[in-house]
Amino acid sequence: MAKKKVIELTGTREERWKQAVRLAYTDVTDKELKNFYAIYKEAGVPLLPAAEELFKKYGGVFRTLRPIFSQDVCTHEFAWGFTANLAYVEWAGRAAAIGTLKAMMEDVDEVREFAGQEVCPVGTFGYYYPPDVYVGEDGRLYCVYDYTDQIGVFNAPEEIVDNQIRDELLRLEQR
Repeated sequence: MAKKKVIELTGTREERWKQAVRLAYTDVTDKELKNFYAIYKEAGVPLLPAAEELFKKYGGVFRTLRPIFSQDVCTHEFAWGFTANLAYVEWAGRAAAIGTLKAMMEDVDEVREFAGQEVCPVGTFGYYYPPDVYVGEDGRLYCVYDYTDQIGVFNAPEEIVDNQIRDELLRLEQR
């Protein structure tokens, strides 16, 4: 049996997140990109260029390597997912991705008003009741949480997760 790949992370919290995202990155394929466009079209959700760019940049992160935290519970409660990626998850599938996008559209007017610009639902990033995430035309991310009426504003998915997880990100392990 082959030994699992393990990569230890070093530096500050921010440096560890940047390392993790860089090292856990895999390219988004043309097939995945076409599927991404098709799911938004089928769900009737207008797709912003900022959503496309975010998916191209982060859609393949943590696909083959998963983050390991100092508290094991964080590893199991960690969420990093674009809604379109649900189409590739065995237990979810295409219908789940479309349904999730449609459900996220229920909050789009509130997020648009808060942001003062057009927004587009993109996925779920975070820890333990992770927020639904929308991207604005300017690329900023807006988080809608189940447990508060406040909308969070971030510049990147790793900032959303880092804001929620207080345990140290230690290493990456092969899935």
